[in-house]
Amino acid sequence: MKRTLTLTCFLVLTLALRAQSTEKDSASSLFMLHANLGFHLPGADMADRFGANLIAGGGVLYKTERNWLWGLEGDFLFGTVVKEDDLFRALETETGFMIDASGLYADVFLSERGFRLAPRLGKLIPLGKRNADAGLMITLAPGLLQHKIRIDDRNNATPQVDDEYLPGYDRLSNGFALSGFVGYFHTGMYRLTSFFAGVEFNQAWTKSRRDWDFDRMGKDGDGRIDRLLGLKVGWVIQLSGGRPQEYYYY
Repeated sequence: MKRTLTLTCFLVLTLALRAQSTEKDSASSLFMLHANLGFHLPGADMADRFGANLIAGGGVLYKTERNWLWGLEGDFLFGTVVKEDDLFRALETETGFMIDASGLYADVFLSERGFRLAPRLGKLIPLGKRNADAGLMITLAPGLLQHKIRIDDRNNATPQVDDEYLPGYDRLSNGFALSGFVGYFHTGMYRLTSFFAGVEFNQAWTKSRRDWDFDRMGKDGDGRIDRLLGLKVGWVIQLSGGRPQEYYYY
């Protein structure tokens, strides 16, 4: 992952330093929508509960003529690795399996689910004179991070994990989060050819929002530090703004 992040940073800087074919006298205001995908590795307390996850989301973004950025965005988190696999130890047999209502081994799977919602503020720093609407993108986003363990009873045959009991096992947690992004933002010739790519870091101060965990026989009152570090790319649609562009051929 460290090599991947290093390579991504190198590619971002390479793209930013390449000459553009478009001449622009000054930056313009742009109102945009974006859809994004990403990959995160967990850190701190998050790494004790989950493995790597994928993110998918989108948002709105406005860029001023002075290249200030502000907007609102949200991401959904999906993961298949849950490290807290002893949630049902009080319900399991000596061999480590739960028994469903039919007397068979229960078909229960665990996964990660969550979301992040935040306003985003930042700055676009042009790295050349040929396109003042493209360059190094640096943003901060204070907001909310929430995550939980999704419990999937595939056959709906395990009454021990019926909907009414799930809150006692799902570890629902949320809290204030701060997200930072550093990458390259590119505006293309057309409204559908813009994108951004870079590295994102999230740190959240979360707590359990459940009053009782069945396996602990009590409430988890400890504070958590949850971290996520990874790559993020986005496709940008310009809804309004921009200026007529002139092209020069050499």
